[in-house]
Amino acid sequence: MAPVTRLCSRNEGKLRELRAALPEWTIELLDADEYPPEEGATYYENALAKARFGRTVGPADAWMLGEDSGLEVAGLGGKTFPGVFIRSPLVESTGSAEVVATHEGRAVALRQGNILALCFHPELTSDRRLHQELVRMAGVGRS
Repeated sequence: MAPVTRLCSRNEGKLRELRAALPEWTIELLDADEYPPEEGATYYENALAKARFGRTVGPADAWMLGEDSGLEVAGLGGKTFPGVFIRSPLVESTGSAEVVATHEGRAVALRQGNILALCFHPELTSDRRLHQELVRMAGVGRS
């Protein structure tokens, strides 16, 4: 049996996602008052910093899991959005479409006119900002 895994985050939603994806694992949030700032150039660097931090404050026998799967979505005020990817295709070429979200430097959401294409599943998170933006987009131009 694997030791308890500590998710180096305060994100209860991410904890639920990981427990659902890995039901045979025992995953708990790392008990820490503060976390290092997310100053990495990539999501990978931020996740690695969280895991390294967890190793310094967490139980010695626990595995440390760092994650940073935020997406940069245009229209959400520059704030990140939780990204859930499940066997999603990669965007090979954007053509004339507008890139509205990226993950690790790759396009994961495109818009061309009133058509929106996503490579992730916003419905699998508790964050409703993207849904609200889609509703707003659908109402633009209507009277």
